[in-house]
Amino acid sequence: MMSFYLDDGLLAGDPDKVQVALETLRDAAQMIGLRLQPRKCVVYTLDEEGIDLPAGWGLEGMPSPVFDGDYLGCPFGSDDHCSSFVRARVEEMKESLELIADVPDSQVAMNLARLCSGFCKLTHLMRSSQCLGLQGPLVEADRLLKEATQKILKTPLDGPIWRQAQLPLRSGGLGLRSCESHRYAALLGSLRLTRSTCQGLWGGYECLPASEITEELNDLVPSDKRLQPDWDSLDVSQRQVSALIDLRKRNEAEEETDEAGKKRLRALRAEKAGAFLGTVDEDNVIPAPEFRLACAFRLGIPLFEEGQCDRCNATRDKYGVHATICKGNGGLLK
Repeated sequence: MMSFYLDDGLLAGDPDKVQVALETLRDAAQMIGLRLQPRKCVVYTLDEEGIDLPAGWGLEGMPSPVFDGDYLGCPFGSDDHCSSFVRARVEEMKESLELIADVPDSQVAMNLARLCSGFCKLTHLMRSSQCLGLQGPLVEADRLLKEATQKILKTPLDGPIWRQAQLPLRSGGLGLRSCESHRYAALLGSLRLTRSTCQGLWGGYECLPASEITEELNDLVPSDKRLQPDWDSLDVSQRQVSALIDLRKRNEAEEETDEAGKKRLRALRAEKAGAFLGTVDEDNVIPAPEFRLACAFRLGIPLFEEGQCDRCNATRDKYGVHATICKGNGGLLK
């Protein structure tokens, strides 16, 4: 197999065939005034124990084969290498989240956190790496996103409040999808689309057994939506599997709250209920204090002490529902 993008290329196959391709490429390049730089090449082997290359293999100056590496931003090789690679990307994400959390406009900061960091920042890695040892770095990514969100909203987000925040906007959350929870959905979606192509390109390709992925996913999806443990029966995309994970999380959020909380969560699924969390433009600008308050109201964070309203003498609830309908013109900000 040969693939090129501008002056970066990839040759893959049996060692003797790669050697022939290298020599052919070198000779063809020289005919148009280009020169191959063997010392700048990297040779990878898919055998962790190493391989014995044929005598005279490669070109003069070609380095010895290595097992660990990365290509197009995707790590491959040992679990330790893949885990370290992803951990470095999470560390880069930490720096960007720290800057985002310091943005004075909370509405802008939340959009940056949701659309430019967290899950969307690491999706490519989760789709392209079959390494199963990524849990640690991905848990850390979720923790960093939570810390940044707490700083943006100036309020702690623990337990069911944070779990609701991880739901999509259409399900009443803040759209801060969990990397840990959705990593296998990303991997399954990618392997389902590429498995047959990889097998056609290289007969020795060994795909992860579907059962290893579905075993993890079936603990995250509703019990009546369990996935079949073989590739031939899996006709689902990453989006569809993630929707199932979100559905279970949404159902669990309703189960662990009181009746008032259930009504709030159902109301948040109404059309445009989360519009204020969408794209920021000149017609959709909310001052930081009001935006933070709207998010707290959405997540069911207590805003008042329960008691009698000093404006209309009615009972005042701690979540601020009464303030939105107070006959004494109370309001959440008054």
